[in-house]
Amino acid sequence: MDHDEVYQRITSILDGENDWVTAMATVVCEMHNAFEHYHWTGFYRTVSPGLLKIGPYQGGHGCLVIPFDKGICGAAARTGETQDVPNVHARPEHIACSSSTNSEVVVPVTNTEGEGVASSDLKSFIGKEVQVWGYLVTAKQTRTAQGKPMMFGNFLDRDGLFIDTVHFPEAARKWPFRGKGIYRIHGKVIEEFGCCSIDVQSMKKAPMHPDPRYADIKRKLPAKKIEWA
Repeated sequence: MDHDEVYQRITSILDGENDWVTAMATVVCEMHNAFEHYHWTGFYRTVSPGLLKIGPYQGGHGCLVIPFDKGICGAAARTGETQDVPNVHARPEHIACSSSTNSEVVVPVTNTEGEGVASSDLKSFIGKEVQVWGYLVTAKQTRTAQGKPMMFGNFLDRDGLFIDTVHFPEAARKWPFRGKGIYRIHGKVIEEFGCCSIDVQSMKKAPMHPDPRYADIKRKLPAKKIEWA
């Protein structure tokens, strides 16, 4: 059975299903039994900021808890990027839940909000790469000592707390601000004078979907004068 067949089978079985546990268990079962070279197949769930706990899986016992700053699974959760590791023994941060594991592929799966790391988590990830989502509050342009343009950004995270970002010339050129909205930000957490910010390595504005309930509104409501007593 090839990957396309497995995908179609899973899609067919889960058609109309909206329970996450049921979906995870089904995906694990189908994938683990379809490919003989899969030694361990399973999910880790974000149960609190910066913390993963094991979910449905098949294979030998997995680690019950993995912090975002530990292991290859933690790196995937922290950065929001797939970790394709041909040789786990070459990665010092690898957590050896099983000595027979030689390679790993860890794919981050998010809900529709794709929460990532929040402002309150940043001190736990100084010097590490993270992914955050934030609503742009303001952006400021300045220049480096060499006269190259760079940017500073200020965002609100999902908890309503501020996140500061630094956009050095290459990142500012490659990943520009595109107006107000929600952005996915990937970068390294840095600390200066006791305050954390993110050295941005990539940034993308999330698409906005208009509410269809208001699609046929053609005019604004007339202004109404308020009489104060």
